[in-house]
Amino acid sequence: MLDGVQHERQVRELLIAAPESRIIITSRSRLLGLDGIGRIRLPALDRDESMELLAQLLGGDRVGTEPRACLRLADACGDLPLALNLAGRRIAARPEWMLEDAVSELLGDGRPAPGRFLGRLQVGDDSLGVRLDSAYRLLTPWARLMLRQFAGSDNPPSVDNVVYESADALAVLVERSAQPVEDLLERLLDAGLVDHSDLPGQYGLTPMARAFALAQPDPTEEAPAPAARPEAPAHARLPR
Repeated sequence: MLDGVQHERQVRELLIAAPESRIIITSRSRLLGLDGIGRIRLPALDRDESMELLAQLLGGDRVGTEPRACLRLADACGDLPLALNLAGRRIAARPEWMLEDAVSELLGDGRPAPGRFLGRLQVGDDSLGVRLDSAYRLLTPWARLMLRQFAGSDNPPSVDNVVYESADALAVLVERSAQPVEDLLERLLDAGLVDHSDLPGQYGLTPMARAFALAQPDPTEEAPAPAARPEAPAHARLPR
């Protein structure tokens, strides 16, 4: 079992074809550079599965007594298993708290701020923010800008709390042609920070990834701007 693989070169030499052995790899990336492997895409849980996971972490009686608090938590986590697991373990460490109070404290109700809830999804040395950051650091500046622009778009979240946008609309946001934008989106897909939707040309941004992106500094200000180029708008210059 190879967990949390970031890129192909971490595991390529470990993969040995043998009929009597199997290797399972988990990764946010699609690891398309690896040949001869089967890929299984794991979607977010449905709401019933989220409630079942919380019941395993918090106890069925506790969840059954305050189901609305658990529904709020599942909604905030976007039904992402890792987010639910970290939130559930954190709340389970406070058995004396009412679930409603524990969830409100974790979500920071009344004090909305991008990344605040995400920053609290940490138990011991395990953190959702750290995992997202490790993928984010592998992105190019243009891909980081694409993610930030996607997160800040005016499109409202859908019923599953995911923001959807087309490649053409995202091209307008970063003032680039559609084909390069699709290349950038492929990088974000490989990093596990955006998802394909069921419609061709549409991409989805989950609540946790959106909160993370909004909490990041503006990529155009991460380093001194290079010399101005006539073809590049001033607000979109990025470091090399």
